This record gives sequence, structure tokens and C-alpha cells, in this order.
Amino acid sequence: MAEHSPRCPSCATTLRVTIGTIQKLLGLSPKVKCPTCGRTTDARAAQNMGDAYGRWCEHFAIDLQKHADGLPMLSDLEMRKGLGTRITDEDIKIFPTFEGLSNYCLRFYRIALVERAHGRDAQIELAHILESGHAIIMVINGRASAESGQAHRNLLVARVGKHQYVVYQPPGDDPRIKEAIAVKHYGSKALNGG
Repeated sequence: MAEHSPRCPSCATTLRVTIGTIQKLLGLSPKVKCPTCGRTTDARAAQNMGDAYGRWCEHFAIDLQKHADGLPMLSDLEMRKGLGTRITDEDIKIFPTFEGLSNYCLRFYRIALVERAHGRDAQIELAHILESGHAIIMVINGRASAESGQAHRNLLVARVGKHQYVVYQPPGDDPRIKEAIAVKHYGSKALNGG
């Protein structure tokens, strides 16, 4: 298991923990102050948060890779039709690599990932919008726990090259997102009302 960087248990900012010789000999855990939120935490608690947050980020990145690999390469016209009929070039973000897409999604869903690391009821679900039984667009539906007060955050992702992706954040609720999540969980019966 890879060891992750210590993080602030409150805001998940990466912390620099230095343990002195005397602290090592006595088995003491130093206190660390977060430069972002200003809270002081124990080094062990920071390491536990770093490990939990790192595991959730790795899990999300693996799931993202699996779903991205299932997307077909779309032409510009197919991509615009799949993402939504009213999108403009200002509405979309283009990523030339999967790493860029992954980093953007990790930042976009940071609050939900922090809450998952805390053990709260936050979710990030990935699914595909299907056309004639084939995946054309990836849906990412994320929500943080009720304590955070953050609403659902959705992204639509299309593949336009071997490792090139286009991301669109739809305004409001797109019924295709709920439909894709329902199909993922319940199969095609969800669409037929069965």
C-alpha cells in the first residue's frame, strides 16, 4: 500500500510534518498547523486523513479511467450533439491527456472526496449515456453530504481523440444524467417502468 502525504483533517490541504529526534525516541506525535485553515492537528490524525483521502482519490481515478476507456471517439458534430445542443466553445474544457481530465475531475469533486475520507454520506457516480445500446458520453454525478450544503455537481465527458477529452458542466438538471444513473443501477427496466 502506497503511503500518502499527511493532510489536514478539516480541509485536506497537504501538510509538512517534521518529527524531531527526541519526539521519535519518546514516541510523541508532533502538532502541525494547517497553512490554509489555521487549525492545529496531530501528525497521526493528519496521516490518517492523508491515507483515507488518497485511497478515495485513487478509487475515483481508477473508476474514471475504466469509464473513459469505454467511450468511443466522436467527431465534433457527434460530440456537440451528445453533450447538448446549446453548447458553445466557451462552455467546454478540452483536455489533451487523460491525466489532465483526471486532475480536473479530482479538483472539481474535491469536497465530495474530502467528505468520503471523513466517512460521511457523499457520492460520486459514473455512468454512460447510451445511444442505440452503446456508450457515447460519460456522466459524472457527484454530491456531498447534507452537512456541507453543496448541491449536486454534474459533468459530461466526451472523447474526441485517442487520449483527448471534452468536459461540459450542464446548467441545472439534465434528465439524461438521472436516466444514465438509473440505467446503471437498474438496467433498461428503469426506462420502461418495469
